[in-house]
Amino acid sequence: MPLPEKLLTLRKRSGLFQEALAEKLEISRQTVSRWELGAAQPEAGKLLPLCRLFGVTAESLLDDARNLAQVAEAPAGKRASRCLRALVLAGVGLAGNVSSSPGWRRSHAPCLL
Repeated sequence: MPLPEKLLTLRKRSGLFQEALAEKLEISRQTVSRWELGAAQPEAGKLLPLCRLFGVTAESLLDDARNLAQVAEAPAGKRASRCLRALVLAGVGLAGNVSSSPGWRRSHAPCLL
């Protein structure tokens, strides 16, 4: 599926109008329209915000060989699982460091005070 078609479908699936997407990305509505018509492509600096907004990877968004089912559904579960795992591990590591070294808390984690 080509990039313009993916952008249009993902935007509509997200319930956004072109104006709302443009505002979130700090671009004009006309730019979003050109992307969706295939008259222009997103600049590199807008790819990461687009991917984050729609919950897809840059590779899946840019790869014309992938359809939307592969783009929108597959990565989300894996990403959520990895995120949860990272949060749990960070929490365990933080708890261990704070309990074993009171000075660490004051010097490295002032937001915890």
